[in-house]
Amino acid sequence: MKLKRVFAMLAVALLAASLYACDDTESEEMTETVVPTYDVALHVDCEENIIFSRYDVDVYLDDEKLGTIPHGDVADYSLEADEGEHRIKFASVDDSTTTGSVVIDVAEDCSLSYEIQCKHSEIKVEEVAETEPESEAETASAAAGHSKETKEAESTKTEEPEEEPEASTEKEEPAEEKAPVEEEPEAVEEEPVEEPAPAEESAPEEDAVLTVDNCPELAAILATHNEGDPAIAEFAEEHKGDTIEFDGCITYWTNHGSYKTRFDFMLGAGEYDPDRQQGPLFKFDNVNRFDLNLPDDVDGLSIGDSVRVTAVVGSYSPDTFILLLDPVSVTLR
Repeated sequence: MKLKRVFAMLAVALLAASLYACDDTESEEMTETVVPTYDVALHVDCEENIIFSRYDVDVYLDDEKLGTIPHGDVADYSLEADEGEHRIKFASVDDSTTTGSVVIDVAEDCSLSYEIQCKHSEIKVEEVAETEPESEAETASAAAGHSKETKEAESTKTEEPEEEPEASTEKEEPAEEKAPVEEEPEAVEEEPVEEPAPAEESAPEEDAVLTVDNCPELAAILATHNEGDPAIAEFAEEHKGDTIEFDGCITYWTNHGSYKTRFDFMLGAGEYDPDRQQGPLFKFDNVNRFDLNLPDDVDGLSIGDSVRVTAVVGSYSPDTFILLLDPVSVTLR
């Protein structure tokens, strides 16, 4: 009996040991589970601002700093990232609270490309598609731009006829009033009613802003591709001191002398073309943000920006063909 008990106890001990060994094996297998790691190629393009928010940007993957991008520069990083979600963060070197970020889900080797825009209180992050989709997007955006211009042109053209019927209606009103007023007493009462007519006619004269719609001379010089066109000098002489408004573009800029916050801008008419100037060689000389009267949501102006310009005509140089403008306001369009 004692031997049986001993054998039974040994059997129980062996069973317990085997079960414990199985548990250890399973725990070791669980511990040895490996999370896949993938290669990530990261490209970042920092868009350059001309005047404001010109700060450098630190780049992070989760909490690990990858490097610093000088303002207006590009950077490429080759990373290894575990499978799963990660956060790419961009932070201003000058102010760590000015940030922007994007969450990525890594499931395979991948290439990522982003454009960042440095703003006053944030960094805007936009993913850039691969080459082929990007070119299609650019084509679509260009087409949209043309359609937008067409719509603007149509709306501009539509504004004139809209004003014409109003004018004709106003002129018809006195005519209608005169019709029953053929009687002598009523005709005398309507004499004061005719006084507003000249007042309304003087209204356009009070609108000193010249546009392509009300000034053929301005339309002509904005359409020329000859910066030395004599019509520009004639326009400058005839309309010096007048206010003009037109669609233009930024063709060049530089600091004014040694100043850091005052600038010189060159402008053209229409859309930006790096190979050809349209319209006169307009220039804003020695101006700052307040002179340009930029909207609060515009951080600065860059070469190629499409703008709506309101400005006072200044002097013209027949030697350099530069026509100076005194800015009233500049808005992006």
